[in-house]
Amino acid sequence: MKALILVCGLLVITSSVVSGAPVPASKVSKVFNGFDAFHAHRQQAGISLAWTHTSATVTGFIIQHSWDGTTFNTIDQVEPDTKGWNNYQDDGALPGFNYYRIGAVLSDGTIDYSDVEVVRIVKRK
Repeated sequence: MKALILVCGLLVITSSVVSGAPVPASKVSKVFNGFDAFHAHRQQAGISLAWTHTSATVTGFIIQHSWDGTTFNTIDQVEPDTKGWNNYQDDGALPGFNYYRIGAVLSDGTIDYSDVEVVRIVKRK
C-alpha cells in the first residue's frame, strides 16, 4: 500500500518496506536526506555497500537494486548499526551495471532514500 504526503509543496511517496515491488526512482522526491555517506564497490565475487545516516529515528534500512538506474527492487532489509557504519554484501550481483540505493525507514513510516551508487561488473570472479 502506498501513501502520498504533501509537505511544503513537495511530494513524498512512502511504500511497503518488504513488498519487493519495483519503485521507480522518478516517483521519489526527497525532502530530507540524512545520509552522511554511501559507498558501493566490487569486493570479491560481490558488491559491498557501506553507509551512515544521521537520524536517530531510523528503525531499519532497505537495500534496493536496479539494472537500469530507474526502477528499483528491494533485495533485503537490515537493522541499523547504532555504532556508526552500516554494511551489506550483495553476493548475487551479476555482470553489467548494478545500481543501488538505501532506504532509511523512519519511525513515522516514511522512507528517506540515499543517492544512487553504481558498480560495473565486467565478469564474475
